[in-house]
Amino acid sequence: LELGMLYDCRSDSLCSGTVYVSLWDDSTIAIMRQSLPRPLTEVKCIEGDSLQERFRALDVTTPLRASVLSGLVEVGGAAGYLNHPVQSTLQDRVTLQYRTTTRLDMLSHSVLQEETVRTQRKATHVVMAVLYGAQAFFIFDSKHISGQHSGAGEADMHSVVKKMMPTFSADQIFSSLSDDEKPNSLSYQCTLYSDVDHVNGSMTCDRALQVYETFPKHLGQQGEKAVPLYAWLYPLKNLDNSVKMLFFTKAEGVLDHLRQSTMRCQEMMTDFTNGCVMKWFPDLKYNLSRLSELLQKYQSEFKRELAMAVKTMRESEGVDDNRLRDILQNHDQSPFCLQSIQLWLNNKANTVNQSDLTGQQQKHSVPMNTQQKHSHKHSVPMNTNIKFIAAVIPDIRVPGSSIRLYQQGSLITTNFQLGLKPDPVQVAEIKQSCVLLQFPQSTIRRPERYRVEYRYKQVYIQCEQMR
Repeated sequence: LELGMLYDCRSDSLCSGTVYVSLWDDSTIAIMRQSLPRPLTEVKCIEGDSLQERFRALDVTTPLRASVLSGLVEVGGAAGYLNHPVQSTLQDRVTLQYRTTTRLDMLSHSVLQEETVRTQRKATHVVMAVLYGAQAFFIFDSKHISGQHSGAGEADMHSVVKKMMPTFSADQIFSSLSDDEKPNSLSYQCTLYSDVDHVNGSMTCDRALQVYETFPKHLGQQGEKAVPLYAWLYPLKNLDNSVKMLFFTKAEGVLDHLRQSTMRCQEMMTDFTNGCVMKWFPDLKYNLSRLSELLQKYQSEFKRELAMAVKTMRESEGVDDNRLRDILQNHDQSPFCLQSIQLWLNNKANTVNQSDLTGQQQKHSVPMNTQQKHSHKHSVPMNTNIKFIAAVIPDIRVPGSSIRLYQQGSLITTNFQLGLKPDPVQVAEIKQSCVLLQFPQSTIRRPERYRVEYRYKQVYIQCEQMR
């Protein structure tokens, strides 16, 4: 992108043939060119993950948003952040945005009075100023247990990321973390989108800190490797290409809804706590997979129609917005509208969890009181392979009481040690076909194995005879 280049806002592209077309010759641009230093660095945290939040972070104008949403413009570098997978409900996410500017190149307005090299009918604007710099988005993700998201994990992650803002030193950042934050940060996964291509991609939190520390050096000592961040355009004719904010805000919401719904389908199919349900009910998994495919196809078709509507509006100078209006109305009346898809997915989620049949208060519970005296009173007599015998046997080698272990008629030991009893496991979540357990961390002795037993909890209702 250079000063004086011609731009077609209808297709959001620079006008080019064999080479990019400029409105003035090189000597005129060199005389009218001004370059001003603009050293400024900003670092901030982004907690939201919607398309609106991402566009706002990149400071994308409304007409350009329309082109990105409809696929007219392909994004790359730091702007690849727009296409990053949407946040899962099994994730905590915090994004660190780094933005720096180096210089501002611009043309004097006197150049508008100069004779142009050629006329370009396809052009609508000319580039009058360019701000150079670079951006980077460090996306930190951390997984949590299904149904256990309380906000504490995201708050801890936000605290860790916030400590990256005042300094670029990885050692200082790591030393500023608390004893609890240091081990937690090791489990964070980071994805980097930046204007420095060779450092982009997925990485550990430790690697992300190193890249963050060295990132300013990649722009060169004088900022000579900086890339264009913003461009100021001057209209070549009175062409009003502004789009209506309301329509495109709604279009953003439609694409956000389609992406979120697709992600929700994938989560229900891949969540390991739902594995048995998907195995036992293949029709349920097929329906979720089929909906995911249809949502992706519908999203592609919606973007194609949106691209044609944007072109129609721009060619009519913003007057003809009927096509865009019809697209949004047709979506609201389609089976893929927000209300219909949410209702369908909620019903499938209820089918998986059986909450629509039994309710939360009638789910079978697992008794956790392992101290009850008669917890095995009825089950032991049913097992003929186990016998409990209380006897008085003189043994001078083992004073006091002891436990003798016999196996297949042979004495194994005269003083069997039961050892320390581990803490009971905790029930994290109860689903239709499985129970998610959390095992305690033993500080003295690690148990070799657990045997989990369960029974139905009986509910007795005492009735009084009515007189």
